[in-house]
Amino acid sequence: MMDLDFREVVVQMDKRALKRLLNILPMEEVKVKGGPQPGCLMIKAKDCFGVDFCLGEALVFEAEVEYKGIEGYGLVLAEEEEKAVAVAVLEAIFKSEEESLKKKLYRFLSKEKKKIEESWEKERKLIAKTKVQFETMVKR
Repeated sequence: MMDLDFREVVVQMDKRALKRLLNILPMEEVKVKGGPQPGCLMIKAKDCFGVDFCLGEALVFEAEVEYKGIEGYGLVLAEEEEKAVAVAVLEAIFKSEEESLKKKLYRFLSKEKKKIEESWEKERKLIAKTKVQFETMVKR
């Protein structure tokens, strides 16, 4: 059933969709164990010789929750406290035995993923319209 990455969907959803998701989640049964709190994440890369180096740091928010004895952890870039909590709660729920809730969340997240992809496609089409066709600019 989980062929979609719920973390990616939550990170990319807008505020309205996030609010709808938070209304679906059984927050009264969730115990926040840590956070949401800010942190820094070291971003590493390899140079052309294969040696690791530090590109810099990124601001993240992280949260730890417990849902019916099952722990969940969420980490998101930037100041997105609610998204960190939502990711943590979803992780705990998807580890649980709550099949009906998992199906409901899966349907919601699948619809949101489709909306996000459609929005990206519209944006790609708009950008493509502005692409310069250099071969048509050649003087003949």
